[in-house]
Amino acid sequence: MGIPPHFDVHPPFHEKFVSISLLSGLVMSFKSFKGEEHHVYLPPRSCALFTGEVRYAWFHSIASRKIDKVEGETHFR
Repeated sequence: MGIPPHFDVHPPFHEKFVSISLLSGLVMSFKSFKGEEHHVYLPPRSCALFTGEVRYAWFHSIASRKIDKVEGETHFR
């Protein structure tokens, strides 16, 4: 399962929120309104803090796939 591109502006999240990766790692993709893209590998049992520009000006998503390739390494979800 994946998560389509979005940004979280809903009131329950306020200024900051945390995304947690539990059992497996994954690649989270970020895309700005200017078209810039970044892909970040979040290893198992890690978290990402969303605040400031990343919180409000970058869409984030997780592709629907079972394998991520990061810097030549294969990571199974």
